[in-house]
Amino acid sequence: MKKTTVALTITVLVLTVGIATADHHGSQTFIGTYDWSDGDIGYLKAVFESDGDGAWKVKFDFNWNGQDHTWTGTAKGSLANGTEVSGTATDGHRNWVFEGSIEDGVMSGSHREIRKERNPYESGTFEISR
Repeated sequence: MKKTTVALTITVLVLTVGIATADHHGSQTFIGTYDWSDGDIGYLKAVFESDGDGAWKVKFDFNWNGQDHTWTGTAKGSLANGTEVSGTATDGHRNWVFEGSIEDGVMSGSHREIRKERNPYESGTFEISR
């Protein structure tokens, strides 16, 4: 009985520590705003789908200049509080890099457009929450 209790206690502790420190897997949705470098501020939704350990497929949906836009790409990071995330995205014509940090469920960061004539172009910032 004592061995069973000790084994069960250790199992519970290991599972608790694993859950507390694990990367977030599955789907993570963040919603907030972007602030374009020209002063345009708008709605931004980002959906991160797990693609393995610390790797994500990401989809950004937003409205800019009266038109709906979608960028898709990849990201690296755990999406846990106190961590950083970075990645790339494209709309099929233009390419972007982004990076941010996550605190209290809020991802704050910046994005840059990769242009041949101005590489990279500082295009703005974003703040999105779970």
